[in-house]
Amino acid sequence: MEDSMVGRFLGQYELMELIGKGGMARVYKSIQPSLERHVAVKLLHPTVAADEEFLIRFQREAKAAASLRHPHIVQIFDFGHQEELYYMVMELINGPTLRDELQRLKALDETLPFSEVQRIIGEVSEALDYAHDRGIIHRDVKPANILLTPEGQAVLSDFGLAFMTEGPRQTITGFVGTPEYMSPEQGHGLAVDGRTDVYSLGVVLYEMLTGRVPFTSKTPMGIVLKHISEPLPPPRSVNPNIPESVEQVLLKTLAKEPGDRYSRAGELSRVLAEAFEAEAVTEAPTAISVVPEEIPDVVEEPEVGLRCAQCGAELSPDMRFCGVCGVPVSGRWQPPASPPSVAAAPPKTVPEPLVTIVQERRPERSKRSLMIAGLGVGLLAVIVLSIIASVIIIRGGVPSVGEPTVAGGIGGAVVSKASDTPSPTVVPTEAQPTATITVISTPTATPTVPATAPPTLIKATSTPTPTLTRPAPTITPTPTTKPTLKPTKPPAITSYKNKIVFISDREGGEAKYVMNPDGSDQRRLDDESVYDSAFALEAISPDGKWRLEVKNIDGNVDIWRINVAGTPPDYQITSNAAIDHEPVWAPIDQNRIAFVSDRAGNTDILTQNVSEPVHEKQLTDNPDYDKHPSWSPDGTQIVYWAVHQGSPRQIWVVNGDGSNKQNISNNTYNDWDPIWIKQP
Repeated sequence: MEDSMVGRFLGQYELMELIGKGGMARVYKSIQPSLERHVAVKLLHPTVAADEEFLIRFQREAKAAASLRHPHIVQIFDFGHQEELYYMVMELINGPTLRDELQRLKALDETLPFSEVQRIIGEVSEALDYAHDRGIIHRDVKPANILLTPEGQAVLSDFGLAFMTEGPRQTITGFVGTPEYMSPEQGHGLAVDGRTDVYSLGVVLYEMLTGRVPFTSKTPMGIVLKHISEPLPPPRSVNPNIPESVEQVLLKTLAKEPGDRYSRAGELSRVLAEAFEAEAVTEAPTAISVVPEEIPDVVEEPEVGLRCAQCGAELSPDMRFCGVCGVPVSGRWQPPASPPSVAAAPPKTVPEPLVTIVQERRPERSKRSLMIAGLGVGLLAVIVLSIIASVIIIRGGVPSVGEPTVAGGIGGAVVSKASDTPSPTVVPTEAQPTATITVISTPTATPTVPATAPPTLIKATSTPTPTLTRPAPTITPTPTTKPTLKPTKPPAITSYKNKIVFISDREGGEAKYVMNPDGSDQRRLDDESVYDSAFALEAISPDGKWRLEVKNIDGNVDIWRINVAGTPPDYQITSNAAIDHEPVWAPIDQNRIAFVSDRAGNTDILTQNVSEPVHEKQLTDNPDYDKHPSWSPDGTQIVYWAVHQGSPRQIWVVNGDGSNKQNISNNTYNDWDPIWIKQP
């Protein structure tokens, strides 16, 4: 049955295709003609939208979620209503959910590789820590809300919509969330914080490692009660391949009491990575199908292998992610460097894997080849003996120790002395039943094997070395505005002082740009680390002793002043029923901050004193959005981005008293999140 909404417009968005639905909303793939881009439009059902209290909460949550800008969080672009229809516009991710991937693997009786588990947990943890630092709790972390991009990245969705759970998962005695992934405190209907999301992420981790959730029941309430009171089924009882240290991480993550869990998702990610690394987890390599073929009489060089374009690690053709660094396989391969000869290569301190392909041989061909090779070796020995005899006759004696000696015959090399490294021995084998790949870790350079009888397997004659293991990828969290020490400005920032850096989609994808304060000379930023370094300084006081932090306490989202050294107490700066967020400190006035608030009914820019008297001042009054303020170096102006009556995101400048607002972007693209580079 055709959906009646397909083909209709909601605001400037044309609904093209129904791509998801639930008990409270439908999701449509849509197009925004003005920007020629596809978006996802989530449309609330009219029965839900008729609840006035629900709509107030919906708008409040949507405004808070729209302030989140992170590579692993689905971006919310817009929300609005048309007659009785209320909708939210989000970034469209063309890829499956983690739930889809887990169901696919379950049908094959398989689980995710450990390297992918660690990468997904790391990326989702970055997203959660970013949101928690801004006072926003997701409350419904689950595989269905983790999207997988075509590049393999994990992106967390439904921030701001987590309370709108569907069907029987809507509300049970006042709690919100999905029972299978719900924390005990959610089941009790108690107040929640970031540790609630850590618990839910732990359930996701449990499912990725075992293929199932820890608790099931015939009713949602039955599942909730098990989360509250029943012990966690040991993960290794379901999947014995899980390392014991990883199981201990899961047990702590899924503790019943919030105080017994990891306090931050990033801490969970770090400890999980350390657990995998400590266990030296080696995943079984994917079997590679090699077509058996005859070995020609003349041995050819083996086909070059596949390596990760990021770290150079060996890859098999059907790997989706690098087992060492965890980056998605893009299809662009870098061939491995040719192995150097012993005489030319210096000793290596890091083991290099040697990959040899064992191919199927026909017995009769092998015997004939060995006979020919034997005759060749005999003839070669005669030639070598003749040469040695000639040298002895010419020089009048046997060469002394240490003098150069001709060795090897055809293709031989001149060596000055015997190598300390034992030479590999070529071990001929009979016909192999199947084609396999053997990986051997060697601590020295790989020697060149003379082209005599074609080798089928290379074994070192020295003491066997351990099999190469793939270390777990290191999860590097995204920088936040919470440094533990007083930050310093990198030298790169000094060359951009008094410039405005910002993000734009003018080249078809997000990139960082720079321009003058009047909007002139807009160009691509040469060093994008300048933006990240400047962003980290925005919430730090001029004397470097304090930072601004957003806290969500009992549903009130306010701005606090925190000692950089971690010394208590913390001081609350704003106290309002509205959401106050995105605070930045004035560069000269130690007592002045700017921030974003919806206390006037819109998302506007305000300034306020840190201490009494407050002297709060609203600088903008825009029916749409005003966001992401940043002070000028002299503290007299503020740059921010805004949307006016459906226009693209544009960058504006306003005086500190709210006068003289100017659009300095002035183009048809989306420009947002500006930062005014301060004086070094």
